[in-house]
Amino acid sequence: MSDHALFVGGTRFIGRHAVREFRDAGYDVTTVSRGEHDNPFADDEGVAHLQGDRDDEATLGAAADRDPDVVVDDDSRETYGPRKAEGDREVFAAAERGVHATSIRPTVVYGPHDYTRRFDFWVHRVANYDRVLVPGDGNSLWHLAYVSNVARALRRAAENGDPGEAYNVGDWDLHTLEGIIRAIADELDTSVEVVTAGERELAAGGLEPTDFPLYRPSPHVLDTHRLRGLGWEPITPEEGVAETVATSPATDARAAERGPDRADEERVLGVLDTV
Repeated sequence: MSDHALFVGGTRFIGRHAVREFRDAGYDVTTVSRGEHDNPFADDEGVAHLQGDRDDEATLGAAADRDPDVVVDDDSRETYGPRKAEGDREVFAAAERGVHATSIRPTVVYGPHDYTRRFDFWVHRVANYDRVLVPGDGNSLWHLAYVSNVARALRRAAENGDPGEAYNVGDWDLHTLEGIIRAIADELDTSVEVVTAGERELAAGGLEPTDFPLYRPSPHVLDTHRLRGLGWEPITPEEGVAETVATSPATDARAAERGPDRADEERVLGVLDTV
């Protein structure tokens, strides 16, 4: 009999890729969700679905009756900050009670089916414009995690992780924001002029640096060696960018909705041209 993994979620982005990771490893899977999104595994006999809410006792009871070997709770962004820390404390406390509980800490995740469309914004800009406006000096460094690497991390932690441990997840190599844009251009077989702008220049278009997706004013880097020690083998950022670009709606104007309006960017570019 195959091992059984239960996912709270599992139909949108990270959970969707994680379910595929576990299925490819031979697991049977049950997903629990409210049914607000299409089920990408509706035709997979190895994936059962329970519709309900994590706060509903009947739903949780039905899920527990499946007697899963692994439970993955892909929680939402609402648990950031103090609630995220509290979640870690609950995991550590559960481990002290004998539960094989671990915490997975991914940084900003990108890849196919990312509903935040943060990465799509930059693909859209590179695909449709010769000049790409970038806040700061282009060296903004935010450790990213390709979604398949997060899915692999979840399985590795489930199979080999130590109870009560927390594992950071991020790509093995890092790119600056300008480096990401250059990598996108390479995948699209094009070239762009990267135009950098400081806060004063951006203000001419009513913009701030943080209006741009994937920008951080200070570096953000995670140590992932502990996860690597479990046998986690991430794919490279180059592979991750290639797969993301291949599935990005580059010509869809909605892909650019996450960041600033192009008209505002054009005003900034116009100011820079006069300097």
